[in-house]
Amino acid sequence: MTNQLPPLKITAKNLYGTPRYFPACDLSRAIASIRGRNNKTLLLDHINTLNRAGFKFEITDWNGEVTDL
Repeated sequence: MTNQLPPLKITAKNLYGTPRYFPACDLSRAIASIRGRNNKTLLLDHINTLNRAGFKFEITDWNGEVTDL
């Protein structure tokens, strides 16, 4: 039996022309907290690494559009 985790929910925001990826569920917040106490975002490199490891993502952009990764 394999356990399937729900997709990690991320909210992308455009801050001063730079995309930032904010965790939007408990699991994504837990993963972001591993970066340290002052880091509240995930980097695109982290998202790509986790995706290659088998994690699925649901990313909501600043226009409200949802993309599955």
